[in-house]
Amino acid sequence: MSRESSGAVALLWCAVAALAPAGPATAEPRPLSAAERHAAELAALYLDQGPAAWWPRLAGACPLRALGRAAALDEIAARAGPPEGALWRLETPGPAAGEGAAVIAALRSAVAGFRRMAGACRAGDLGRARRELAAAERELQRAASLLRPYGLQP
Repeated sequence: MSRESSGAVALLWCAVAALAPAGPATAEPRPLSAAERHAAELAALYLDQGPAAWWPRLAGACPLRALGRAAALDEIAARAGPPEGALWRLETPGPAAGEGAAVIAALRSAVAGFRRMAGACRAGDLGRARRELAAAERELQRAASLLRPYGLQP
């Protein structure tokens, strides 16, 4: 190996060594924003108490308030899904969400899908039963992918 090529190899090695991590990664998660802490609190309240937990926390100008309590609770339940057996996770909002944003991903209960499938079977609607089964299985797979890193299964 010539002196020039050994110098180039040494320079390349130095450049690679400078880019390589010095030891094990010590990155820690960023702290939760105030919006994310609030969203996690709302999710926990919903999963514990159902739609009624959100009613007193709705802003006065919220369009759901105009519906009245009973209709608003029905609307919240329809959008958030049943709390029983639900799996929710806090996600990092993308940059387009803006400052103060929080994202809670609600995974619908697979149990509800299996119940709808059973109802379709009883009604003799096998096409709908197949669709409900496929949706429930996708939901279980999604839940499993969230729990797998923690050594858990749904």
